[in-house]
Amino acid sequence: MESGFWVRIKKYILARLVFIWNFTIIYKEIRLKKIWRVEDKAGRGCYQYITGHKHHYDIIIEHSEITPAQHPTPINDTGIERYIRDIEICGFLTREQAIQWFSERDLKELGEAGFELKEVEVAEITAIGEKQVLAIRRV
Repeated sequence: MESGFWVRIKKYILARLVFIWNFTIIYKEIRLKKIWRVEDKAGRGCYQYITGHKHHYDIIIEHSEITPAQHPTPINDTGIERYIRDIEICGFLTREQAIQWFSERDLKELGEAGFELKEVEVAEITAIGEKQVLAIRRV
């Protein structure tokens, strides 16, 4: 029977290996300098400001308070583990990654609040986490 210590070590190593595997698969996407992002027509992300739309507020509360493990802030996302800088935006390397973050219902309701999932060109991808990426928008 293994002690709790060794079980935790094995889980940590496995998590890191999965992260490295995912990174190698998506490395090609990084060079393209495009990310997927949910934003409004002005380029504001759905976490940057709250519209008056009830469902928008409900989604933000759900992601931040009810399901924070599935929707970590950058400082809590393995691989980023820092605060987002003023010049950065959050997004996803692939559309599939965005769909894992936002459910179909989320995207529909955010669409009613003026947001859409779209591909955005960026000048640089500055950090890659398990769940999201940080980037500097191309001007």
